[in-house]
Amino acid sequence: QDKNTIVQQQNPMVAQITLKVSLVQDCYPFVEFFLQPRAVIENKMPVSLCVCTPMPYTFSSSLSLMKSNDDHNDFGSNLSKRSIHELEPSDKLEIFTAGNSI
Repeated sequence: QDKNTIVQQQNPMVAQITLKVSLVQDCYPFVEFFLQPRAVIENKMPVSLCVCTPMPYTFSSSLSLMKSNDDHNDFGSNLSKRSIHELEPSDKLEIFTAGNSI
């Protein structure tokens, strides 16, 4: 390999796609696509939760942080990258990560 070659690892992203087809003025098709996450985790507890996950493509309404392995804390130092989400009551974490398990 050339020393200037940059190798990037890409993780697959999964979404559920649903569509709705309707007619406009009874003759023009109008197609709507809806992208939905693979899974949704909702905090139904009356206290805020801190969710730490190694999965890429996780999104929440809270500010999420990406941590590297250089930071040593109680979440485990064997994870190379992880995202941390602060979920307030009724907040949701949407998961678009591909794989066999969540």
